Amino acid sequence: MDFSLFAQLLKPLLGKGLNQDEFVQSLFYAIVVFPNSESFVDPLENVKYSMYRLYFSGSRRINEIAYKICNYADREIFRDYVLKQNDEVQTQLCNAFKPYIRISKRNVPEKLADLFYEIIFNASKEKGKRKRIPKMKSNKFADTSEDVLQIKESLGEIIKELVKTGTNPKESERLKMHAVCVSNKITDSSILCESVTHYAVVYFKTIRKLFRNVSKSNSIDFDDVATAVKFEYKKLKNKGLSQDEIYNAMVQWICTKTNSTNITACSVIVSFFVQDCEVFDVVAK
Repeated sequence: MDFSLFAQLLKPLLGKGLNQDEFVQSLFYAIVVFPNSESFVDPLENVKYSMYRLYFSGSRRINEIAYKICNYADREIFRDYVLKQNDEVQTQLCNAFKPYIRISKRNVPEKLADLFYEIIFNASKEKGKRKRIPKMKSNKFADTSEDVLQIKESLGEIIKELVKTGTNPKESERLKMHAVCVSNKITDSSILCESVTHYAVVYFKTIRKLFRNVSKSNSIDFDDVATAVKFEYKKLKNKGLSQDEIYNAMVQWICTKTNSTNITACSVIVSFFVQDCEVFDVVAK
């Protein structure tokens, strides 16, 4: 969904009494948190109202303004903004967006916040100047020390099982891969991109070390496991699945293959292979 349609669906319910330009500006302010500093220049104040009207009509894309505010976007702020609306309005919002996204009366604030955040994120990427994803709150995907310990223990068990299974002879191509930026590979979903990036950053070295140690003791080459993962990814890709669907299917495949019940740890493994190039292809620029 583009911003124009998003704004036009919201305007009758959240923008009563506001002109199109006023409403669009208020929408942007409803999802950003700017620094409380006298030296900070508010990028929204410098936008002409005529430009906001063009954003609303769809005559002008929001790429440039999205690029300027993307690092300050916070889906929780917009979630609270929608949450303040009464039950009747939230029901109407649900009905308005139901033809376009999976949404229910129970999750209207969360779904709209995720959607708006993703619209801004994708528009900022189209600007063509960003090399990284927007900054995340430090605690958005934060794992407690207990979580990390449990995940690392499960990672060791999962990797041992993966190495034991080896690879299918038909999958015996050798891979010469190197780690790449996750945002260069996941373009369908900013939420998935953030999650995979977090797991890759936190656990990449740990997984590399575990694979190295387990491979030595089992006389199995890491490339054998990587090839099997690549083969499974190709099968899913050929089915025409979305990146979210492929990722979830890969997580389930790891769980099944290793008899693991720790979905988070299996997600970490898949995220590792995303960055290591076995899962998802680099988008050509």
